[in-house]
Amino acid sequence: MRGVGKTGLHTLSNGGSCRHSGKPWHVVALFALTLALWVAAGFARADTPANFSQGKRAARAAHPPGTRTLYCGCLYDAGWRIIPESCGFSPERETVRSWRVEWEHVVPASKLGEGRACWEERDRFAQCVGKSRRECCRLVDPEFARAEGDPLNLRPAVGELNAARGNRPMGEVEGEARRWGSCDFETSRAAVEPPPASRREIALIHLVMGNRYGLTWPPDQFAMLLDWLSDEP
Repeated sequence: MRGVGKTGLHTLSNGGSCRHSGKPWHVVALFALTLALWVAAGFARADTPANFSQGKRAARAAHPPGTRTLYCGCLYDAGWRIIPESCGFSPERETVRSWRVEWEHVVPASKLGEGRACWEERDRFAQCVGKSRRECCRLVDPEFARAEGDPLNLRPAVGELNAARGNRPMGEVEGEARRWGSCDFETSRAAVEPPPASRREIALIHLVMGNRYGLTWPPDQFAMLLDWLSDEP
């Protein structure tokens, strides 16, 4: 288990090697080159905001109105309101979250907290009495706070889809049920499946976040991420 604020630098893998992906070596080499260039163009770890509030400010600057949301490709206006006609989005059950932009953790906070003392054993910390796991880690683990606020992992999303996703991992969902108009975003009890156009970006975010914060992935999910990385958008 990680101690407070402790993390190791892991390789971009699930603890094994690229053999799990079934990809030829030229695809793996393309992955490595693409990843290196993408990281060089993004936030260096030392430059990441210290917490989620700072991270959201940085994400707003990086994805201003006129940008499209991650899952449905919806445009949004200067009031951070979804423009549904830009993407064919239709809410399943209309609430205030149906039309607003929210900042989605592509790698969920529960994954960022996995194995951390503040997440797994928060009763050890007096300042965490009455706090949720996430609140506890914000208080006592600066490394978690940086990971939670890393702008690399924050993307604009329709609030209703952010709520529907919860903390479920990315995966492949059988069937093509469309619950939100023409938005190609599918859910099951175990996973959510994003549209093909966003999968490469999502895979890169997972792998870079894994390397930055010592996260690892089950073999099947790691293989899927490599598959998504080599998919045509």
